[in-house]
Amino acid sequence: MRISELNYELLSEDEQYSIVMSNIYDMAKTVPNDLEKADLIVVLGCSPIPLRYRILKMMELVKLGYSKNVLFSGGKGWQKLFRKQDLETGKVVINEAKKEELLRAVRSCIDENLLSSDEEKILDMSEAELMKLIVISNGGLSNTKIFHEPFSYNTRENIEYGRTLINELLKRKEINKLERMIIVTSSFHCKRAYLTFKKAFQDIEILACPATLDLEDRGTSLGRAMLSNAYYNKQIHLECNAIVNYSKNGSILDAELIDLVPKEVAFEIEERQKV
Repeated sequence: MRISELNYELLSEDEQYSIVMSNIYDMAKTVPNDLEKADLIVVLGCSPIPLRYRILKMMELVKLGYSKNVLFSGGKGWQKLFRKQDLETGKVVINEAKKEELLRAVRSCIDENLLSSDEEKILDMSEAELMKLIVISNGGLSNTKIFHEPFSYNTRENIEYGRTLINELLKRKEINKLERMIIVTSSFHCKRAYLTFKKAFQDIEILACPATLDLEDRGTSLGRAMLSNAYYNKQIHLECNAIVNYSKNGSILDAELIDLVPKEVAFEIEERQKV
């Protein structure tokens, strides 16, 4: 059975968890082996609140020897969280409370000496720019090539703009080859990110690495304990729904269910889907 054949409404909470979260923690180990080393690490942009966790995980991977090439991918999509256009008037409406929350998040993870005193300049930064400042604020990375893609607003555009840049980097020999790529993102986003990148880069091995520090800060442990946290419970349901729907419309790789979840779970899901 393929993901596109699933009826989301018939999936239990545990089954949704398994589809979204199973098999994503292999990259959370402390020491890489030769099979896990990659030609490029791609860090997907997001709101400044979880962005720091992704950068810290990437820096850990680089220092452990996973790769010396890093691509920051993210435009100004985070601004949509506080800046929206009124559909009737066309005017831009600012959510001041959310704006302040995001500014606090930026200031908490970036050295104040690296930030402009002009708040509007901070609010106009791309996610890729913020990632660069977070790296510098956390001691930087030596002997590492860091590339920036500051235009994408979502996972699909991460690939669209990222692939153009990657092709240029290969052409200019700034990256020697691309056979294996690590995608760093939030834990609950790993599976969808993997399926999206795998559809676009079918000849390349894709490894998804979860940034797990956000779990620790929320007092949540890895595994099904995430279901007891309201925030992660909601994210898992949303991601599972997205994975099923995007598989149906061709936005992501329509994988075999047995390739995404443990064999026994796949059999249980298939039996329940027959009801």
